[in-house]
Amino acid sequence: MDLPKASAAGIISTAQSIVSQPSLNQFAAQGKAAVSTVRKEIITAFKTPTEAALACLVPVDSGSEDASVQMYLPFATRDFTDFTCSTVHAVNMGRIFTGSEKLDPSFLRNPIAYHGRASSLVVSGTPVRRPQGTQWNRLTGEFHFGPSKMLDFEVEMVSTLSISGHFGALSLLTTASAFVCQGYIISQPSGQGERINVKDAKDHIFGIVMVNDWSARDHQPLEMNILGPFNSKNFATSVSPWVVTLEALEPFTVPGPVANDMIAPHLTDDSGKSYGTWFDVQIEASVNGTVVSNPNLQYMQYSPEQMVAHHSLGGCPMSVGDLLATGTVSSSQDNVGCLCEKTNGGKNSFEVSGGETRLYLQDGDTVKFNARAGGEGSGVGWGDLEGTILEALPL
Repeated sequence: MDLPKASAAGIISTAQSIVSQPSLNQFAAQGKAAVSTVRKEIITAFKTPTEAALACLVPVDSGSEDASVQMYLPFATRDFTDFTCSTVHAVNMGRIFTGSEKLDPSFLRNPIAYHGRASSLVVSGTPVRRPQGTQWNRLTGEFHFGPSKMLDFEVEMVSTLSISGHFGALSLLTTASAFVCQGYIISQPSGQGERINVKDAKDHIFGIVMVNDWSARDHQPLEMNILGPFNSKNFATSVSPWVVTLEALEPFTVPGPVANDMIAPHLTDDSGKSYGTWFDVQIEASVNGTVVSNPNLQYMQYSPEQMVAHHSLGGCPMSVGDLLATGTVSSSQDNVGCLCEKTNGGKNSFEVSGGETRLYLQDGDTVKFNARAGGEGSGVGWGDLEGTILEALPL
């Protein structure tokens, strides 16, 4: 929907200058009430569509002769933080990399995270170049430099900070382009030294997007041994172009996990139980058209509100458009969010189309995610998030 055109026609109440921006930041920063109002105005306009409303629609399908939309990142993101919120993923990766399935005490107390590289965020459909780096053999102590041989994907969802106002799937369109997004996205900013209470955190979340945090697993161990992910993850992070708002997801909320006795007090309600909102979102991950996993977002240990509250605990300022990722979404041993888990660290291959097998991604492979809350035709979807692997550049 061309929102500037809708504003000019009086279909939505938001000023044309706000919805004509090259990102959703100003729109989101209006606040929860203002954004929710526009969502209701759009719903009302299409219950009985008028010619004026229909004239604001633009074909999105790239295969259409009339298509005039190109997807862009929906938010101008200054900071990107990647959490680890899946107990299944934490246990699996601990077993693969250290031989122990025992959860680190820090994970049981609060969501752990690292700061990613916002400049490497790319919209769905952008090719991903295989990175170069150093591989370290833990057993022999030998080092080898070269293109990653263990290139992996990670199924994630992200919050976008921006005051929580909410459409279904939201985009801003000009006549030739769309500005859209997916993940947990910040809308309401906070200042230096301020802390966001977990009970207020929902007002700071605009909506949720899908994310693929591409990872070079053979480069990662050497970096994790000291400070954490660096070049093994900063070469590309794909973001789907659509944002699904929290308001649109309310019908698909589910009970959260049982809180353990170690959880930090700033993440709980008055009775000491884990605080926040969990959503039943079914995700499909495929390689070259072959579905390899179907994880579900509802089994994450920590909620969006808890990620926001913990991120700001020490007074870290939050900005409109900041992305907070859940970390790899793994919900069971059969439905994991990355190939490292699926192949047990590269030990067990899986089959893709044409009878080929894979341990990790090869040049030319296309990874596609799709996520949906609710059933076919009755829920809210994110569309596709995809990327194709390009060969490494020569040194």
